[in-house]
Amino acid sequence: MLPVIGDGQNMIDLTYVDNVADALVLALNSPDRSLGMKYNISNGEPVKLYDTLEFIFGKLDFKYKKKTLSFKKAFNVARAMEFTSRAFLFGKEPLLTRYSVCVLGLTRTLNIEAARRDLGYNPQVSMNDAISRIIENQKCLS
Repeated sequence: MLPVIGDGQNMIDLTYVDNVADALVLALNSPDRSLGMKYNISNGEPVKLYDTLEFIFGKLDFKYKKKTLSFKKAFNVARAMEFTSRAFLFGKEPLLTRYSVCVLGLTRTLNIEAARRDLGYNPQVSMNDAISRIIENQKCLS
């Protein structure tokens, strides 16, 4: 079970590995003015986290049970679990942490305009194609 934290509408940026590799090659061959600069790299097409997970799980025939928790409740439960872990379980990582609540419950997107402008970065593999490739690879491994 993967909890749906908050309203389930949060957006995330994903990045396909081939696009990361392309960005690294572009950075390697970039003009001197980009030396020492930091660039966000993503596919540049934010997606709804839970819609994407539901789509992937469906394609892989995984059962996806939803349990919705408010962000505040999940955060407080995670805080209690972290305290219990530190106090009684010798620091063993709990099933839910405040960090994981934030990852699952908040929108996190990246602006890749500087990489587009300075490096000429343009994701070559769309998220739909990337997800299809990942699913096909997973099916081959099964």
